[in-house]
Amino acid sequence: MQIKKLAPIIGGIALAIITILLLVPTSDPVVTSVDFTYDSNFKLKEQMQEHGIVMSNPIQIKGDSINEHCNFFKDSSIQSKVEYCTSTELKDSEGNFLGNVHMVGNSKNPQLAMAIIQTDPFLSESPELVLVFQTMIQTLVCDCWEEQKPGGLESIPA
Repeated sequence: MQIKKLAPIIGGIALAIITILLLVPTSDPVVTSVDFTYDSNFKLKEQMQEHGIVMSNPIQIKGDSINEHCNFFKDSSIQSKVEYCTSTELKDSEGNFLGNVHMVGNSKNPQLAMAIIQTDPFLSESPELVLVFQTMIQTLVCDCWEEQKPGGLESIPA
């Protein structure tokens, strides 16, 4: 009689242990860190100038202005992590507005850099637009994309 009562208990404990072992990750999550700072805006500006793209000096946005000028994420839990933002303006060599480069994160380090380009369907093949993205990748990620394939990506389509 004792064995009949113990069998389901032992089976339940074994099942619980197996479930826990299967659900608990055995390795640390992969965390990719960025290797640039807010000062990288100035290096990016120099590189853009070499390609005929004018980039303004970055303005710093913090506090209550974040929600007005650096509100990029629909998910409020992600947006709430944006404590600090820099914004620059991009223009082509003729002074035509192309868009902005934003870096967002905390006050010490950016976590993300993004180019927000304003264009219409007729300008989507503009060489300046391709140059903006290529310059950001080469300056902020690496100039070795084909060899190192950051994030396992073969290439960034131009």
